[in-house]
Amino acid sequence: VTLSFPLSVFPARDALIHFFGENDLSRHHVLLSVFITSLSLLVALNCSGLGVLFGFLGGFCGSLIGFVFPAVFA
Repeated sequence: VTLSFPLSVFPARDALIHFFGENDLSRHHVLLSVFITSLSLLVALNCSGLGVLFGFLGGFCGSLIGFVFPAVFA
């Protein structure tokens, strides 16, 4: 788990940088890394069980698959 965490932080940070339209990667690189790591730590500490987390992710991804993706790819 410890060694695989940077593999998920890198694409999340890259997506946020491109979403905000920043061209200078070095300016917000550390700040975004700390933000993503802190956010995932807060979610892990506040989530009492995996059932709650999987329920939230299933509801979010299910609505994307059911409503958003058909409209985007139609």
